[in-house]
Order: sequence, then structure tokens, then C-alpha cells
Amino acid sequence: MISQNTFNLIKGKYGYWSSWTVWAEEGETPKSNIGDLSIFETDDVLSVLNPNVIFVGLNISRGAITTPLANFHDKRGEATDYKINSEAEEKILSLRNKTGFGERKIENFVEVGHTSINKILRKHNLTNPNPKRRKRIKYVRWQRKHPNSLWQMDTSDQK
Repeated sequence: MISQNTFNLIKGKYGYWSSWTVWAEEGETPKSNIGDLSIFETDDVLSVLNPNVIFVGLNISRGAITTPLANFHDKRGEATDYKINSEAEEKILSLRNKTGFGERKIENFVEVGHTSINKILRKHNLTNPNPKRRKRIKYVRWQRKHPNSLWQMDTSDQK
């Protein structure tokens, strides 16, 4: 078990870049506890923490973290990286088959982002590709046979 002094030292020194993988009790939805940092304010938190493992985020790209130990506890949807379980995938597929909704509307019924929903729909061939979309033209290098055979100048009038 970690001591209170060690916990306070880590929280003070590395609190804005690190955290433990412990979360508060799950609420109504699977991700409802992600942003809840109350677990770190309880008296029995020291018995829950593993003193041998702490996660440190060295490349924080979401901006400044204003609360200690909040790293890895961001409740925004785009910040939570987790694999989609088969139950969520089945729900997405059933919604698509029953309603014909696209990924943006299905997003309102499940806790998965529209990009992940689109990946699932493409995996099961349930998307309608745009028939007007053109195939990418291969890059053709444009050059003259002899050096200095063509010059181009970009000019503008300065007033």
C-alpha cells in the first residue's frame, strides 16, 4: 500500500501529467465515471492504488490540464480510447438495419463516435459510397525537355 506522503509527493510533483487507472463507480452509462475524480478524494483511495504502477502522459496534446491527476480521466468522447465491444457493435448494426440511419444519427443512440460507427458500417458493407466521387488522378510530373526552355513569372502591381 502506498503511504499518504508518497501519494501527496506524486500528486504535487507529477499530478498534471500522471494518474492511476482507477475510476469512480460506473453510473447509468459505461463512460459516466470517466471524468469523475472524486475517487482520489476518498479516505480509502490509498488501498485501491497500485504503488508499483503509475501512468505518465509525456505527450499531452489536449491542452493544459488544470486539475491534478486528471490526465487519463478526460470525459470528452474524443479523448476516451476504448475498443468497441460486440454489444455496441450489434446495437449499431440493428439501428442501421431497422431505421436506415447514418452514422451521425446513430451517434445519438449509442456512446460511440460517428467515425467509429462509420468504420463498423463499412466493415459490414452497410455504407452507400458516393457514385459521383472521381478516382484520384495519378500525379504526372510536368517538365520540359531542356532546362530554361520555359520561364514563368508571378508578378503583382504594388501601389
